[in-house]
Amino acid sequence: MKKFIFFAFIIIFFFFSKFSFAQQVIINSNQEKKVSEGPRLETGSVNPMHGGSGLYTFLTILINSREQTPDYVKIFIQKGDGKSKFEGFSMTKGVTSPQGTAYQFTKTFEVKDEGMHEFYFEAKIGNKTIHGPSYGGENCEPGMCAACCGAWGGPKIISTKLIEENKVYLFQKDKDEPIWFFDAGKNWITSTVFSFDEKNFAVADNNQNIYFFDVNSNKPKWTFTGVAKEGSGTGMDKGLVVFSRNGYLAASLKGVVYLFRVDSNQPIWSYPTGMVLNGLVISEDGKYIAAAGRDTNVYLWKTQSSKPAWVHKIEAKGGLLGGSVIISLAMTPDGKYFVVGTSCPDRSVHVFTPSRPEEIFQAKAGSNFPVGSVSISDDGQYFLAGGGGDPEDSYTAILYKMGTSEPVWRFDYSRNPVSEVAISSDAKSCVIGSNMDGLIFNDCSGKNPIWQIKNAGTISAIAFSQDGRLVASGSLTNHVFLLPIDGSKILRDWKIENKVESLDMSASGTYIAVGTGLNRFFSTSAEGVNASGAGGVEDKDAQPQLINLRGSSQQANTIQSSGSGQKSKINWRQLAIIFPAIGFALSALGLAIYYAITKLNLLKRNDEQLLIFNKKIAIILLIIVVLSLLLTLFFFLKSNSAIFVGRKDSVVQPKIETQNKQDSSKVNTNNAPGKYQQGEGGSCGNHVCESSAGETKESCPKDCSAGDKK
Repeated sequence: MKKFIFFAFIIIFFFFSKFSFAQQVIINSNQEKKVSEGPRLETGSVNPMHGGSGLYTFLTILINSREQTPDYVKIFIQKGDGKSKFEGFSMTKGVTSPQGTAYQFTKTFEVKDEGMHEFYFEAKIGNKTIHGPSYGGENCEPGMCAACCGAWGGPKIISTKLIEENKVYLFQKDKDEPIWFFDAGKNWITSTVFSFDEKNFAVADNNQNIYFFDVNSNKPKWTFTGVAKEGSGTGMDKGLVVFSRNGYLAASLKGVVYLFRVDSNQPIWSYPTGMVLNGLVISEDGKYIAAAGRDTNVYLWKTQSSKPAWVHKIEAKGGLLGGSVIISLAMTPDGKYFVVGTSCPDRSVHVFTPSRPEEIFQAKAGSNFPVGSVSISDDGQYFLAGGGGDPEDSYTAILYKMGTSEPVWRFDYSRNPVSEVAISSDAKSCVIGSNMDGLIFNDCSGKNPIWQIKNAGTISAIAFSQDGRLVASGSLTNHVFLLPIDGSKILRDWKIENKVESLDMSASGTYIAVGTGLNRFFSTSAEGVNASGAGGVEDKDAQPQLINLRGSSQQANTIQSSGSGQKSKINWRQLAIIFPAIGFALSALGLAIYYAITKLNLLKRNDEQLLIFNKKIAIILLIIVVLSLLLTLFFFLKSNSAIFVGRKDSVVQPKIETQNKQDSSKVNTNNAPGKYQQGEGGSCGNHVCESSAGETKESCPKDCSAGDKK
């Protein structure tokens, strides 16, 4: 019995010291352990990624250095309609190469299967079960959460009409119909951008083509087709184009970055990354180009050379290719700052400068908040990130001030995932595009919405005019909207024949160019009915509606400034592990004290021992210790590792140039939280005269003019 109790103390001490240390771990790219060299499922793919009814082939590679024969390799497929369950199928062994052994599975999808699908792989080798993808590490179970395995999206089974009838449209703000359109056929127009002089615009598609247009003609001035070979690494390519002010056009096609002069379709140089690029930017002076995407790398070029000036890999254990896919990228016009947003498992926003590969700022978006879209103000002092859509994070967009890890605010008006965000050049207007709740406008000084376009389906693109007074947007219900930022009315609601894949507005707001295609935000996890066709349901007669949200009950939410921080919320998950841990510590301490007192005769009176060792008491105390230990272990393993193994924001204060060294009024003098007036939601200082909340010219002169109601 004595030996047993002594051995139990050793185990308890070892675990408790380990557990206490784990609560203080800070995980970053330099501290994470390398992935084990044990068996693993390295990749996951489906060919084709999208299409109509027909045969689809799924593939994974089993890396097994010990050459053990697996008991099985399976694929699990689920239709992403929120109702279906994963169904498992055995996979067929294929060719073995130095990279591993290929396993594949083919399945015929029918018209009734239209919609988005998800899949993951599972293999059993002896007593070890592994999964792919394994965002959370080796010992994880399938599911879409922060600490466990994820699932790959695809394929998208879609109607023939959506595949074969795509166009480029040019609209003028004072005309009811498009000026002209260009038939792109089966190609998706994945990127659209205007030149600074508004005379030209360029588009790119998903099939390595660039079209360069004069606004006066639907016949391209020149075209270019890339020559990258088709491969698994570029199957989800999104062609991208961007203009500089001094006559450069940069593009990425099938993972190859090109630099052109606008008067020629012959590239100055090209550089193959070999991987899908989801973001491409160029500074207005044409000095810097940055790109990022699926290979988890951020690239920076100086336009004089095709060789990158530097490459930075965003590390995160798990994920595709050992890291996090970079989904979105934005740059300030002067090129001094650019920001990227990452998916699982990193789920962060990273800020860079061209001068060095190390990020100058990093902030964790949430425990399960993949960042799908980012936008940055012209001075680089504020940036907006959108994404999320998981119950673990009750918000779907975040506004940051550069160098401050605590957000200015977290947007929780809509909990459905945010597909697009845009911040105006002066950082006064923040626009949020939801995958279910339409277009939502905020004054950036607060998270509370001012107006909303409902019944618009998934918002797939947003653009501001240069002066920030007009906003244009496209949806997957085939609508293109143009309206002033005050939300007084929808100036234009152009209805087109297909889903908006890309959109841009000229600097003055005169022209809007739109490209159609199959937008990749065919979201599956949302509350409500997605009428955009994501799950096979499409509402062709959706009637968008402009809703004024000024003074609504939602406005009662308080606005938090970046300096004040937010009120801390009770973390019940954390308490669930703290209480058993405290019970474990106290019971272990009690057992230790009891054992020491009885065995060392510490309590005596007149040389008579007052407390004698009793096996029954010792066993009861030991049982309490073991039970509390098991409870602590249970909650520790079950809980989200992103919560309990705390990854603190890695922040390096950027060196802001002299012209940017201003207080928060650099964005606007009214961005500080206003003084609340009478009524539920009046917020003096947010540029909106909220008469329903009691604001008048006298009580709130910054918001209300002489012409507003008193």
